[in-house]
Amino acid sequence: MLPLKEATAKKHKLAERMPFNGLMFSGRLTASQYGEYLKSQLTSLLGFFCILIL
Repeated sequence: MLPLKEATAKKHKLAERMPFNGLMFSGRLTASQYGEYLKSQLTSLLGFFCILIL
């Protein structure tokens, strides 16, 4: 079994190359874009909890 860092290295590199992630981690994301990101994360999290409850 690979250590976590090695096991996720390919996915991590792909994520770093995504345009949105590049903006977010460089600090160039607008407040509106960040708000949409947070809204999306919250929606995903709430959907996950609904699945757990049902």
